[in-house]
Amino acid sequence: MKKIIYSLAASTFVLMGAAQADVVIKDATLSVNGVLKETTPSGCVVTLSKTSLNLTGNTSDGSIPDQGQDAKTFEPLKLVVKPQNSLTSGDTCMPQLMDGKIAFKVTGIGDEVEGTVLANTLAGDSAAAGVGVGIYATDGSPIPLNSNVSLLDPKSNSGTAWIGLGLVKLKGKTITEGSIQSSLTVEVAHL
Repeated sequence: MKKIIYSLAASTFVLMGAAQADVVIKDATLSVNGVLKETTPSGCVVTLSKTSLNLTGNTSDGSIPDQGQDAKTFEPLKLVVKPQNSLTSGDTCMPQLMDGKIAFKVTGIGDEVEGTVLANTLAGDSAAAGVGVGIYATDGSPIPLNSNVSLLDPKSNSGTAWIGLGLVKLKGKTITEGSIQSSLTVEVAHL
């Protein structure tokens, strides 16, 4: 009986070996071809004279205007728009700039009262309350958030505008001392 089981097992292994010997493994090859080209994008790019500002204010000296009022003091920020790649013949920025069809759009997270100034996005015990960051024209008049700022000299090689940023007391709110954090995005607006 043991011989029969051994003979069956041995013949099974031989058959399995023979079946595996018939399997042919062949590698597959994929050929990849392509071309890498340097693209020369056209369009406009915005640059800022500063990447961050440190705004301070005193709650008792009246230097922080109410929301919607003119600012007495603010930190100036220069905005410049110019062609992304001035060496290409397909530049679309300069013709629009020369025709006065380009402006800047100032965007960001708006305050909870009117949405016209940048909100203080800092949270916690150290955050100031009742205050935001106002955007102002060079004469101190408020520029509402999410609005366009016209270029001062559209006939020059690059469009330049100045804005100011300063602390502002939110309407109907009481200011409490603390830290402030906001973020302003400046985009190219096509008029």
